[in-house]
Amino acid sequence: MTVTGIPVEVEQVAKNFKELQESMSPERRARVEARVNETLKTLALDELREARKLTQAQLATLLKVDQGSVSKMERRTDVYISTLRSYIEAMGGALHIRAVFPDGEVQIHQFGDVSNEAQRDKMPKGKEELYIERREEGDYAVCRPGSERASAVLPTQAEAIERAKEIDPNAAIHVERVRDTSRGRRDKWRNP
Repeated sequence: MTVTGIPVEVEQVAKNFKELQESMSPERRARVEARVNETLKTLALDELREARKLTQAQLATLLKVDQGSVSKMERRTDVYISTLRSYIEAMGGALHIRAVFPDGEVQIHQFGDVSNEAQRDKMPKGKEELYIERREEGDYAVCRPGSERASAVLPTQAEAIERAKEIDPNAAIHVERVRDTSRGRRDKWRNP
């Protein structure tokens, strides 16, 4: 049975909680609120996404991957920092990495973003290059030379190649492969 579209049991629980909350002292309410806020600071990726009111499908659209890739990433216990950064940035946040010691904490900047301008200065003049690399997770990263961060991560090599063409239509695209050549050495890159 429902009243105002909400099941009566849910309405009753909400009413009971409101009554309970009103009966608490201001100090106790403050402690409860502080505990809730502290809990919200330690969320798993799927809980964080839900707290930001995003579905996997919506986040997948922002990341330009399919929904299954988002689901897969949320279940992993070990992810690339670049993948995690993309995930957080797609939700409007920023990833900061810090080391915590008994005598203090230190912000780690080694994994910070390299601006596009600084990145271009490092690259040889001439045609830009993009690399498609297979990652341990089985998906594919689109990377610029010298960058520690992937420009995009996609589930298939074909999608990564298409994304690389979107990122820079004039870039020389190199796809990672490792095979033996007729000359007996390893051949690591090919053009699509």
